[in-house]
Amino acid sequence: MSRFECEFLENISCFETNKQNLLSREIVVISLFDGISCGLQALKNLGFTNIKYFASEIESNAIKISEKNHPEIIRLGDVRTVKINGNYIESENGKWRLGDENYYQKVDLILAGSPCQGFSFAGNELNFNDPRSSLFFEFVRIKQEIEEYQGSVDFLLENVKMRSEFEDVITHYLKTWPVKINSKAFVAQNRERFYWSSFLPTTIYGEKDIKDLPNSPNIRSILEDSDYKGVWTWPRGYNKGGTRLVDKMPCITTSSWQHNFLVEKENGERRKFTPIECERAQGLPDDHTKGVSDNVRYKLLGNGWTVPVIEEILKNMLKR
Repeated sequence: MSRFECEFLENISCFETNKQNLLSREIVVISLFDGISCGLQALKNLGFTNIKYFASEIESNAIKISEKNHPEIIRLGDVRTVKINGNYIESENGKWRLGDENYYQKVDLILAGSPCQGFSFAGNELNFNDPRSSLFFEFVRIKQEIEEYQGSVDFLLENVKMRSEFEDVITHYLKTWPVKINSKAFVAQNRERFYWSSFLPTTIYGEKDIKDLPNSPNIRSILEDSDYKGVWTWPRGYNKGGTRLVDKMPCITTSSWQHNFLVEKENGERRKFTPIECERAQGLPDDHTKGVSDNVRYKLLGNGWTVPVIEEILKNMLKR
């Protein structure tokens, strides 16, 4: 039995105890750059039903899909208008009180996946001028506003693999090292991401751990038909392209991904991965993103989180 398997089994009892404690009350979650609300989907998959979920998102298609699947979400609008003022959450869309005059209901968790572009160190100075990097600092600001009133708050920030100076900026402000996790440990997709949180051990999960995981889905398990010879790739740069027999889908991205990677059948015919197959690769139910064009579905899924990974991370919060 691998170390990863042992950790899963070892933590089940503690996780279930703390989970039941949280299930007995309402939890408050603020999700910034919410996308299609994969964080909320992960919480629901873990059994949470009493969730007051505030979401900041401005992309109309993401909001449409999120509202279809989670109509109960409280919409904050643009993250730059979100303010935490004592036990009130305010934004361009309204004002909400946490608790009442006799009871303060704290924020239990902040979720975020802000853009990372635009970070740089110039000596000891940071580049605040790039508008993309400013969105990360909105997350930092909101986190600090919550902490000023209630003390510490749990958080989870996800981002792509990035240049070390970008990573250092995030680590500097959040005062914790990132954990690198590849989604292929949990789903049929090769998707490496960094996660900063208040409750994750700073372990780098390596290839050995991933290969040892039991029952990790392979690419055949998510295809809508069984005719599969390999994944065909367009030649680009040093990549000569061609067909490779792989166990995991290439990482879903937002830029022409569906045209760059194709399923090749035994007879040599090629086709795109379907939106449903991409939903399965992100750990989402079939047709979760139905209601917008296929091109938009690919983009939303490329921007989304891998739900089973988020579930496993959130278990670390519950088992403390």
